[in-house]
Amino acid sequence: FEGFPNNVVEYFAVGKPVVTSNAGGVAEMVKHEENALLIPCGDDAQLYDKIISLIENPKLRKKLGQNAMKTIEQGFSEDIMIHGPIIMSPRGSHEFQFTSLLQA
Repeated sequence: FEGFPNNVVEYFAVGKPVVTSNAGGVAEMVKHEENALLIPCGDDAQLYDKIISLIENPKLRKKLGQNAMKTIEQGFSEDIMIHGPIIMSPRGSHEFQFTSLLQA
């Protein structure tokens, strides 16, 4: 995943709440107010507001952290990233697995 935010993946994997912008590959895994808080790029005021929201709301922190871990487990685990279908032809008619590409 080019442009995929490794730091978001790392925080998700250990169940930490995340505030992030919608840059790069973030949209592939972040669902606003479900597993993280999403803000527009460069919006310092919203960044401040979301951080304060997390500080003041332990239930929100817990919910986001738990859902973040589930996101990793269900769609971005090492096993899924290695063995799941990761390459599709331009027409979408064929799927290949990373392991089969290594064995070719």
